[in-house]
Amino acid sequence: TDAIITENYSRAMRFLREVDSASVMVNASTRFADGFEYGLGAEILLNLGIKSIRLLTNNPKKLVGLDGYGLKITGREPIVIPPTADDRQYLETKRDRMNHLL
Repeated sequence: TDAIITENYSRAMRFLREVDSASVMVNASTRFADGFEYGLGAEILLNLGIKSIRLLTNNPKKLVGLDGYGLKITGREPIVIPPTADDRQYLETKRDRMNHLL
């Protein structure tokens, strides 16, 4: 995974087009903070008494990640956003290399 943190959108899009990487983050997110681990979020949900959830995601790994902490995943709702010229290659990479359900 590579990252670019910038306020310049056109530079970020150029970086996404030119870098050879399976996954690129354009800005900081919880993916950097928790290393793709869902334990803290699952613990919070369980402490709130939530035992089952319907997940909003295109990433099938999240289904397994949360289920492993005792949360019952009752379903998945896809995030449907039509691709633009700027992000089409990025979304195709997520689909082809990371098995995202796009």
